[in-house]
Amino acid sequence: MNVADAQWWERLFATDNPLLPTLWLMQAYLNLGWAVVTAGLGAVLAQKLSRHKHWAAGAATVCALWAWLPGPYSSSYWLGLAFQMPSICAVLLSAALLWDLFANARGQAQGRKGGKDHRAAIGWAVAGVALSACLALDTFAVFPVSVYAWGFSGFAVVVALGSSLLPWVIWHNDRSGALHWIVPLAIALFVALRLPTGNLWDALLDPWLGVGLTVYLWRQRTSR
Repeated sequence: MNVADAQWWERLFATDNPLLPTLWLMQAYLNLGWAVVTAGLGAVLAQKLSRHKHWAAGAATVCALWAWLPGPYSSSYWLGLAFQMPSICAVLLSAALLWDLFANARGQAQGRKGGKDHRAAIGWAVAGVALSACLALDTFAVFPVSVYAWGFSGFAVVVALGSSLLPWVIWHNDRSGALHWIVPLAIALFVALRLPTGNLWDALLDPWLGVGLTVYLWRQRTSR
């Protein structure tokens, strides 16, 4: 191995020189991310309280606009202080939920019948909970190396992208396989924009998404 190859491998595994997003891009993502997430949550809550779709659409619109108000008048300002920024996966999942609620009612009904899509959702949830548990244990320095710091390296992106494409290889003929593209798309957006923090794990998972995936798995287990 020559010197150039050694330097390339060193940069691939390096965690001490991360690429960070610009400040204006982080601010824009803060508003956009919380707008999409709160719109999805508001729409789901309104749909549970009333079966009329216009109530859900109104709640989603109000929540989305609220996130873009200036300064402390916006929901994203306070949510950002408390929870920082949502992960890219959380934003994409919320956007997919809004699409199913308002623009793709037929596809939603088909998705409920698809056994492969349900199996894929459980598989992704298990992977998310496992990653959340590893990051939680990493805060107590349980592992010999820092798992979170590894998210700043290029090698973590290569491994995560390769792993995220495995479900597509397994279920590539599944018509309801849109769920398989959320994680690869999140990784692609992270590589292009380095959002939200320059760390890969923050792009794939946030604490509330980890809690939500845990609740989802628990409900799937108890409903059997």
